[in-house]
Amino acid sequence: MEEHQSIADEPRVPCDGAWSESHAQAVSTLDADYDDNQYDTLYEDPRGDDILSQSPFFNSWMQYPNLTSQLYLDVASNRVIQVGFHVVSSLVRRWTCWQLNWKTETLRSFLEVLVWTSVTAVAYSVHHDVLWAAQIGFSVGLAMSICDEVFVAGAKSAFQWIQQDPHSALVLQRWGFDVGTPAPLSVDKGMSVKPASSDDVLLIKNVIFGAMALESLRHVYLGSTHDIQQFAGLATAMGVAYVLVGEFFCLWLPTRRLGLMVQSRWTHIPENWNAHFLRSLVEVTCWVASLVYVYCTTASVVHAVGWSSVLGIG
Repeated sequence: MEEHQSIADEPRVPCDGAWSESHAQAVSTLDADYDDNQYDTLYEDPRGDDILSQSPFFNSWMQYPNLTSQLYLDVASNRVIQVGFHVVSSLVRRWTCWQLNWKTETLRSFLEVLVWTSVTAVAYSVHHDVLWAAQIGFSVGLAMSICDEVFVAGAKSAFQWIQQDPHSALVLQRWGFDVGTPAPLSVDKGMSVKPASSDDVLLIKNVIFGAMALESLRHVYLGSTHDIQQFAGLATAMGVAYVLVGEFFCLWLPTRRLGLMVQSRWTHIPENWNAHFLRSLVEVTCWVASLVYVYCTTASVVHAVGWSSVLGIG
């Protein structure tokens, strides 16, 4: 009887480790439900104390908080101030890190310099005032740099925000954009295979959109020679538009495949002639014939190169 009584007094735990609903209790995660006094620190870990003791930010702001520090933190966390600081720091880097900018953002740097020099030259040709032309060119170049940074950074932030939702990222992936989705949602295995990264088509992107920008700027100049305000506005809008379209060109997989295919025809000339001799011969013949015909018809090198390049790409 005593053995049965002792066994009955022992708590019973289900074999499967799962409690029934009658024994389940609500668990709260509020800080008030926990008491630090009921825990004993057996072994203190001194690691990290030296980092805090040597941190000016912790000693000045976190250890002794006051109204001024809280005000500074509120100002620093303001979204508008963060965007403004990002734009200002980007403008400073456009001058201090110009070599890196030309290496990593060649098209954007080329368009900014093109618009800046074009507006300066047109302003001087209209008013024949060096100082006034330099001021107008600097203002337009500064405005274009700000617009580029705001629109490009805003588009990238919005795109990254959309990718945070797995379903939205999957929709973008099905539309052909270069986005990553979690493994369980990537049901279409063919869409997850990317032909190349966006860095592999930078050469053809810079050449195509740089040439298109030159031709567009020439038409803008011919249409608004004596109106410097109209020319500056159209040139700035054109430059920003080509920067955004260039980013879209690298991000959308169909245009990336097309750009990579066209670029490989020029960067791998010996391999193309050895592997596809007849096709390469036909392409070169059509391109030269189109170049000669358009030049003889229009007497314009720009039109001849442009139309022959379009035919060669097609």
